[in-house]
Amino acid sequence: MKPVELIEGTAKSILERIHSLSAEDSLDDTEHIRNIRAVIEGAEAYIRSTRNYSQDSGRVKENLYQFARDLWLKHAEQIRKKFSEGEDAVQQDEGYAEYYYDHIYHEGNYPR
Repeated sequence: MKPVELIEGTAKSILERIHSLSAEDSLDDTEHIRNIRAVIEGAEAYIRSTRNYSQDSGRVKENLYQFARDLWLKHAEQIRKKFSEGEDAVQQDEGYAEYYYDHIYHEGNYPR
C-alpha cells in the first residue's frame, strides 16, 4: 500500500467518525460540513507538501469529497423518508440535497 492510500484511508475513517457523531448528536449541517471540509483540505495539503506524492493530492481531495458527500446524502435521504408524508414529498426534493451540501461545502453557509 502506498503512503498516499494510507492517508486517504485514514481520512475516510475520520470522516466516517465525524459523520456518525454528527448524526448521533444532530449537529448543525453548516458546522458538520465545514468540519468535513477541514479534514479534506488538511489531508490534501499534507499530501501536496509531500514531494513524491504531491501529484496525487487533487485525486485524493476529490475521492474524500465524494465519500463524505455520499455519506451525508444517504443520511439526508433517510431523514427525508422518515419525516415525509409519502414518496411524492421525497421526489420533490430530488437534487436539492446535493445543491444544499455543495453550497455549504463551498460557501460555508446555508443557501439563501
